[in-house]
Amino acid sequence: MQAQADIVARLDRLERENRRWKLAFGPCLAACTAACFASFQDPPAKELVAERFVLQGPDGEEYATLEMDGNQNPMLQLRKEKSRAALTLSGPGLLLRGPDGVRSAFLGIDTRGATKAELTGKSSQDGLRLVVQPDGAAGVYALDARGYERAALESLADGHSSLSVRGERSEVRGILGLDPKGNSSSILLDGSGRRRIGMVVQSDGTPTLSMEDEKARPRANLTMEFDGSPHWELLREDGKASHRVP
Repeated sequence: MQAQADIVARLDRLERENRRWKLAFGPCLAACTAACFASFQDPPAKELVAERFVLQGPDGEEYATLEMDGNQNPMLQLRKEKSRAALTLSGPGLLLRGPDGVRSAFLGIDTRGATKAELTGKSSQDGLRLVVQPDGAAGVYALDARGYERAALESLADGHSSLSVRGERSEVRGILGLDPKGNSSSILLDGSGRRRIGMVVQSDGTPTLSMEDEKARPRANLTMEFDGSPHWELLREDGKASHRVP
C-alpha cells in the first residue's frame, strides 16, 4: 500500500510540473510560431521601380507608356488610334493631337527660354501661335495652311507695340504701331517691302502723311501747321519741292 501511495504521489507531482511547463512554454511557442510565419511573408510594398511602365489593353496594344527618352528626360505618352497626348520634361512641353491625327495643341518652353502655345487646324500648320520671350516681349501670330505668318500682334520689351498684316510669305505689308513716346503710326508697304505710304500722329497731336516712290524717295507730304491749317507739298526726284499748298 505504501508503494502504491508513493506512486500516486509521484504522478501528482509530475502532473503539477507538467502544467507549470505548459503555462511557461505556451506563450513562447506562440511567439516563435508567429515570428516564423512572419519571416515567410513579403514586406508591404512601398514603391514600384522600373525603367519603363506600359498600360496594355485586352487587344495587346500599348495605350500608355512612362519612360525616359533618348536624352534621359521623363516622358508620358497616351494614345488611342490617332489621338495622342505627350508630356515631357524635355523643354518641358505638353502636346495634344486630335482624333484625326492632324489638329493639335501645344504648350511648352523651348531651349531658348521662350514660352509657347500653339493651336493648329486641319493642315497641321495653320492656326494660332502665342510666344512670350524671356525679356517679356510677347506676340500673337495667325498662320496660314503653309505655316506662314499672315497677321501679328506684338509687344516689345522696350515699349513698342504693333499690329501687322503680312503677305503670302510673311512679308510685312501694313503696320499700325505705337512707340514708347506715344507717337502712333501706320505704314503701308509694297510687295518688295518698300514703304509707300506712312502716317504719323505725334504725341502732341500733329498729324503727317507721306507718300514715297518705288525707290523709297518722298514724293508727297501732307501735314498740319500749328494753327490747324493743312500744308501740302509735292517733291521731285531730287527731293526739292515742285508744288506747295499753301
